Amino acid sequence: VGWAERDQGRMGASPWEARARYVANSPFFALDRVRAPVLLLHGAADDIVAVARAEETFVALRRLGRPVMLVAYAGEGHHPGAWRAANVRDYWARIFTWYARWLGAPELSPRVQNAP
Repeated sequence: VGWAERDQGRMGASPWEARARYVANSPFFALDRVRAPVLLLHGAADDIVAVARAEETFVALRRLGRPVMLVAYAGEGHHPGAWRAANVRDYWARIFTWYARWLGAPELSPRVQNAP
């Protein structure tokens, strides 16, 4: 609460005192302007940014008819660098596949996809 009202958030008031300011500063209320395909990759055990934020973004973009994919990695925390190797490989494979699909980037070779 202190972060949002006084520190880095600098909202200066509670959500009940400055409702319009919170709505204006919320990325959630700007999702209708998203046009690019969105890939959400999230550690399901993230204790810094709750997976619920990714889930609500996913649902909102789906309701808006935007191309979106959500993958939540069970048991994984905030930073992919600390994840299990299999999930890290999947994470990067999904990113490169997403780029290939939406940006025309080259696909990964099977040799790279199956690297240890």
